[in-house]
Amino acid sequence: MQREADLIEEVARVHGLDKLPTTLPARRSAVGRLTPSQRLRRRVEDLLRDRGLYECISYAFVSPRALDALRLGDEPVLELENPLSEEQSVMRPLLLPGLLDAARHNAAHGRPAVALFESAHVYRPGGSLDPPSDGSPAGATPALEGQHLAVLATEAVPGGWRTDPRPADFFSAKALLEAVLAVADVDWRVEEGGPPFLHPGRAARVLAGEHELGWLGELHPQAAVAWDLGGAVAGFELDVDALVALAAGEEPRYRDVTSFPAVLQDIAVGVPVEVSAAAAVDAIRSAAGELLASVELFDVYSGDQVGEAKKSLAFRLRFQAPDRTLTDEEVAERRAAIEAALSELGGQLRA
Repeated sequence: MQREADLIEEVARVHGLDKLPTTLPARRSAVGRLTPSQRLRRRVEDLLRDRGLYECISYAFVSPRALDALRLGDEPVLELENPLSEEQSVMRPLLLPGLLDAARHNAAHGRPAVALFESAHVYRPGGSLDPPSDGSPAGATPALEGQHLAVLATEAVPGGWRTDPRPADFFSAKALLEAVLAVADVDWRVEEGGPPFLHPGRAARVLAGEHELGWLGELHPQAAVAWDLGGAVAGFELDVDALVALAAGEEPRYRDVTSFPAVLQDIAVGVPVEVSAAAAVDAIRSAAGELLASVELFDVYSGDQVGEAKKSLAFRLRFQAPDRTLTDEEVAERRAAIEAALSELGGQLRA
């Protein structure tokens, strides 16, 4: 016996299960509700359905060849001792293979334009799979079972009678990711990198603080060919359990809507091509302080006008104070601080 419930079961068995009275639980105890994880999962699933994505339900087993095609053959996986077939001999470590199978099935039947998602469990080794010598697992869990959410799309916007369809790409997948993480109300960012099955230069890691939530990007062309898919294939996959843990922080608080007007300014800065827009935004926010209500990137340009190995980033800045109307001097001071911070990144304001 390992738990309190084990002792209770033994007492009931010795006393006689047929002697226990049959009663209904009290109404107060019978009332239940969804857990935070269930609520968040339903909200993001509904959000993706509202945006026209179709939900998939795939097998929890994958083929080792599928993981090799995704360049994940060296990762530890849970292999079945008695699989139904070689194609279903490994517990899936991620949801992507099932979505790729669904996309290939649709393409083979004349429907190559798809936008799919799946919310389900993934499995990874969590310890030794050998049985303990004393015969009791003592609550040990050799397999780690987690909830993931994955999106895969070959089409971002379907065509109409006046417009052509727009294929999926990194930015269309990022737009869906932004909507999902906005529902969770989690501060997040992306950094260059990601799993080996993503296209170099079109891949990113999704981070929240020091926690890695998943990946975002376009599928590597070689991986797409392995599933007989042509054109760009984009998507993302998130660890929902990690997302729930981050979203379970402080309750959102009401923020008063100020009646004082905002000061809007647009700036364009030329920076080296290796400087990311995220790094520029971080520099702007750090320099501007609390008076900067928002900063938005609305244009990226590269060409002869900005010089070789440079690009132009255009930002819209909104300055606002909750208790007063800002003066020109206050805004100019913050603007000078922003220019100094951008210059440290090698940036220079454009006229």
